[in-house]
Amino acid sequence: MTDEESPIIEYYPPDFKTDLNGKQQEWEAVVLIPFIEERRLLAAMEPCNAHLSEEEIQRNRHSGCMKYWYDKEIEFKYSSRRPEKFPNVERCHARHEEIPIDAWRVTPSCTLNCPTNNGSVYFCGFPTLKHIKHKVRFAHVNFLLSRNLIVPLAFMNCPQY
Repeated sequence: MTDEESPIIEYYPPDFKTDLNGKQQEWEAVVLIPFIEERRLLAAMEPCNAHLSEEEIQRNRHSGCMKYWYDKEIEFKYSSRRPEKFPNVERCHARHEEIPIDAWRVTPSCTLNCPTNNGSVYFCGFPTLKHIKHKVRFAHVNFLLSRNLIVPLAFMNCPQY
């Protein structure tokens, strides 16, 4: 990210503009940097892959997600896995649940007639709205901390949604 000889140095400019896009806080802004070409990024990273530890290899793959939420009914001490950098959480009230990777998969019957298995999406079965049949309904929804227009989506002909 800082090596001037890097083949992808232009993707990491030291100075860049931001767009608040209707937001108030600078940290909410969209960072305006060049679009990263995936193939170039992966090619530039390939020589580094041989130096990854097993833990890093496992972390650098698609897997399930974790959902966390506050629960006032429980309290326990959470011991830090890296105490040299992060302290223990003495009074933890968090619960968690693993969401398996298959929860995000979309069946082919729910996708548009687009090539989803030939590189148009990086992770097959995880298409963008460019690939999935949907309809949009503009509505104002009373959503916590939002004064913006919320756009509900309806997935068409997809019984699991």
